[in-house]
Amino acid sequence: MQHTKSLTLDTIAHAIKSGGCKRIAFLTGAGVSVSAGIPDFRSPGGMYATLQPDLLTASEDERSDMKVDPTNVVSWRIFRNNQFPYLEVRRPFILGLSERKWLATLSHWFIQVCHDKGLLVRLYTQNIDGLDYQTNIPSDFIVGVHGSLGQIGCEFCGADCDVHEFQEKVKKNIKDIYGCDAQAPKESTPIFCESCGKPGLKPKTVLYGRRLPPAYFESVEKDFPDHVDLLMIAGTSLTVGPANGLVNQVSTLFFLFSFITTLFTVASILFFFVFSLSLVRFVSFPLLLFSSSSLHSSFLPFHTNYLCCRIPPY
Repeated sequence: MQHTKSLTLDTIAHAIKSGGCKRIAFLTGAGVSVSAGIPDFRSPGGMYATLQPDLLTASEDERSDMKVDPTNVVSWRIFRNNQFPYLEVRRPFILGLSERKWLATLSHWFIQVCHDKGLLVRLYTQNIDGLDYQTNIPSDFIVGVHGSLGQIGCEFCGADCDVHEFQEKVKKNIKDIYGCDAQAPKESTPIFCESCGKPGLKPKTVLYGRRLPPAYFESVEKDFPDHVDLLMIAGTSLTVGPANGLVNQVSTLFFLFSFITTLFTVASILFFFVFSLSLVRFVSFPLLLFSSSSLHSSFLPFHTNYLCCRIPPY
């Protein structure tokens, strides 16, 4: 039987610094972008909690469905018949992306540090905000599990569309339900695909009820379980599948840890100091894993946090 030491933060730090743990993968969610000013989905004040279906261009049945389950606003079941709820909810994000309204956070740059240290195997990001691509991490290290707002295509025929052209159409055709754009139209009108003529143009984000990109499944098969020593799961409630199944892809020598909010008051104060040192070397590395579901300070790299790690003998 293989002997492993007690799985503590010090053990993980030693494993990384000694070279015993040198292949790290990340699974990230909306929490890592909260400090950039982008609300997450499921927390109080997030997109689903603040959704107002009555403001959307939708039938009474569709509004009822969204009130029962807010995720329906980004579902294939509604989009295939009515594209307006999705586009109206996403309007400020589609337009804000072109203006670089949001910038990569400490979390994103921490993953960049891991890449620069030669430790990064893969970043599996559930985020569609595109902030991961503002770093210098090569695109083949990044798997957009749920797609990206930065690419546009037709949901019906798959044809691509120029991002800037689409953004201009969104400005002119889609109403502003948030009351931020006085120049927005009062009513939404369709945005048609030039290839198939259907109103299916949208960012290439994965709707509920649709398949994930093939790159996700290909990368999982390639990476797990033999090519990952440490899996960091950050900023996600692990509610949405199949990405939440990554914790089941690791070997039996991996362990899952969930950190409790009250443990991190001191860690949050120390974070900037430790992170600045880590840019040069991994000093007290485990402190970089601390997070809190109730603290959205830019001092903290992660919103929520889990670790799956195998500690090789050393």
